[in-house]
Amino acid sequence: MIKKMAAAFRCRCSVDCQLSLLSGLNLYHALCDNVSVYSCGQEQLDEMLKGGLYSNEFTEIVGTIGSGKSQFCLAFVATLIANTNGRVLFIDTTGSFSVFRVAEILLAKHSTFEMKVSALLARVIYEKSYCQKQLNEILDSVCRNVEGIRNNLKAIIIDHVGTILSPTLVQARLRGMQDMMRTAMKLRDLAKCYNLCVLAVNNGVEKENGDLQPSLGSWWASIPDTRLLLTSLDDNLFSAQLLRSARSDCSASVRFSIDAQGLVLPCSSE
Repeated sequence: MIKKMAAAFRCRCSVDCQLSLLSGLNLYHALCDNVSVYSCGQEQLDEMLKGGLYSNEFTEIVGTIGSGKSQFCLAFVATLIANTNGRVLFIDTTGSFSVFRVAEILLAKHSTFEMKVSALLARVIYEKSYCQKQLNEILDSVCRNVEGIRNNLKAIIIDHVGTILSPTLVQARLRGMQDMMRTAMKLRDLAKCYNLCVLAVNNGVEKENGDLQPSLGSWWASIPDTRLLLTSLDDNLFSAQLLRSARSDCSASVRFSIDAQGLVLPCSSE
């Protein structure tokens, strides 16, 4: 009956064009066919995340200073450009990006020949952002470059978003909240509309019970699809706990260390 009703409707683009209905299952399969999964560069992390970081999703890394957030991002950059032919946009708000560190991981972890490192690093697009206005301008320029997105860009990394958005909330209150909401939706829309992996770093703040939560308030907390909490446990020993996910157990956590190869198993786990 529904199919007969759909057949009776025609759109205005052509007399031969009829309304086509898709089931929820068909839509799900169509989405899965277009989604890519990118390794974090550490096997146990990938297992916890069911393969790694996903395109079409907005992922947030939360943690205090010294918890390994920037090292996570740099290891992800090195792994992605080594394993795909795509490009990465790295938006740096704190001066955390190090091309030498990415090169070190490429040489140590991915057995990349030194002569090839320059070609791989050329696929990292670096942008510096000092304020929310600059961040929005960069994101808008990505939206305008639709052809480039479809052909090459795989991921956008912002390290870190809390540094850019927190002053706006403090200084402008209501308007600051509105501006933050617009930026958050831009990040989410870039992931959903252009099938990109969007990764943002954020500060962790303590709740009354001592647990850490993402800064920028409760509204922001509902935006990312996936959230990882990074914690420093000891000298070169870190924990990554899954706080938010649609596909994995949110009580799961793994431990890792950091060396020339990026994120690695702690020595006691080898």
